[in-house]
Amino acid sequence: MGGQYAQLFAKLYPEQAAGLVLVDALPPGALKPRGDYPWYTRMGLYLFASGQVQRELRHAPAIGAALLSQPGVFSKPVLRLVAQADPRAGKPEGLLKDLFKGVIYAEDFGVWTADPDVAERRLDQLYPQSTVQRIQTHHRVQEMAPELVLAAIRQVIERAGSTRD
Repeated sequence: MGGQYAQLFAKLYPEQAAGLVLVDALPPGALKPRGDYPWYTRMGLYLFASGQVQRELRHAPAIGAALLSQPGVFSKPVLRLVAQADPRAGKPEGLLKDLFKGVIYAEDFGVWTADPDVAERRLDQLYPQSTVQRIQTHHRVQEMAPELVLAAIRQVIERAGSTRD
């Protein structure tokens, strides 16, 4: 969710953003309105999600629409870290165990408007000159590979510095 906020901020205030690092960012327009979620997903959110998570999910489609409505291309350095599960690994422990380990994706619960690969291509269109690094890990890249996130931040800082010269 933070990826959408960062993208919208960068589009609205480009003079304050030297670049973007998107860590497995939710593509804008990827989530359905909350009322369109399957009943079991709405029930699970009601029972288990904090009020903050519920508010963020409720507002995610509007934030994505606001981002997509902004004209122009963000022309500063953008590095996207994209989680990509090891195709050989699958989901070895079952839905509930994987859920508690944080390896369940939103598409598993019927909340995406499009196939995740199609939604990811939307980011390719928004940031045609971005660098994309695919990381073999489940979701939560910042926890699984924090050193890669730090390296990405350093790369964008370096690129931003070289474009100012």
